[in-house]
Amino acid sequence: MNEFMAVDTSGEFMRHLYIEEGRTVCASATSRNRRPTSESPHSDDVVVVEGMLRGRPETRVHAMFDGFQGRHSAMWLAQNVMNYLNDLRDVNEEEITRQFERMDGDLRAANLPGGSSALIIFVRYEKKPTEARVVGRQIVPEGAKEFTSVAEALGGPLMPVVAMNFRRDPRAAKGIYTIHVASLGNSRCVLKSGRTAIHLSTPHTASSHKERHRVQAAGGVFTTVNGELLLGGVVPMTRAFGSFDFKKGGQGKLQQDLVSAVPDVTTFFAYPGDDIVAGTEGAFAHFRSHAAIAAAIALYPVSPETVLDAAKAMVVNAKRRKVTKNISTFVRNLPESRTRSQKMLEGTSGENGEEDFSIDRTNELTQALQAGFFSFLLYYP
Repeated sequence: MNEFMAVDTSGEFMRHLYIEEGRTVCASATSRNRRPTSESPHSDDVVVVEGMLRGRPETRVHAMFDGFQGRHSAMWLAQNVMNYLNDLRDVNEEEITRQFERMDGDLRAANLPGGSSALIIFVRYEKKPTEARVVGRQIVPEGAKEFTSVAEALGGPLMPVVAMNFRRDPRAAKGIYTIHVASLGNSRCVLKSGRTAIHLSTPHTASSHKERHRVQAAGGVFTTVNGELLLGGVVPMTRAFGSFDFKKGGQGKLQQDLVSAVPDVTTFFAYPGDDIVAGTEGAFAHFRSHAAIAAAIALYPVSPETVLDAAKAMVVNAKRRKVTKNISTFVRNLPESRTRSQKMLEGTSGENGEEDFSIDRTNELTQALQAGFFSFLLYYP
């Protein structure tokens, strides 16, 4: 942490981290904004801007943790998540859910207060894809007896399941990217393809009829605090790590648990040239609908050269909407070819996104890639 950031108490500034290597061109920006409190004097957001798993050279991991009642849980999760994900036998719903259960159990043993949302994104490049059953861009899991697409869960129309042969798809001539998204809570992930934006996750809050019904059926009560429905007047989401007072079963996986630690796991495909855009609750606050969020993201000019500008612009625009929460954003371009360059830059920016301070951390990135297992975090002191 540089000296400038250590003395900033206004919440006007933001930190950012840019990474370029292989098939990854990504950036994250974070701002404490106007939400320091006596209970939580720092930002509660912690971002794993990029991580690499052992033995999976074509896969990269990106994660966002948005803590509540302090950032203790979010920081613990960000610092430890890659160790759990490295134990995945495969990247699928069953394995990811198993590791979420382990993390929640160990978080309980750590006896940390509060809790945290989680958004974990796995991105893998496939040079020669074959076939899949899809709904739009979403891939239907093999053997699935019941399936509800993210689009349908967000109130969109019911779309048919179709067989996709990528070998006959000219847009897949240079391969595709497979994206797995595991989520708890109210962070969001969106795929941007040209002027189209596709939601890859659904928020777990009282605004979801399905989540509200589940919690109320288990005896939970929502209370409005400052215009926001909170479970028990405290918890802003219905699925989260931690918050063990609301987990009767202890691990958040039973029907009677008010707060669940069972993630939604979705799988999508993307074409080279598409972009991934994600953010914590503050990044998308004050939008009136899922469609409004998609429309706003579709207008961002994202390219390999502008991922950092886009990540910072999302923070700036959230502040202009008078958002007072912590704000963290993530933008990744999915390039058509592998870059030979390696670059990692960390810096700070003013309230309008203009850069004030920057340091070159490329040597750290090079060493980490050689080691084959790493994670680079971003958070606001």
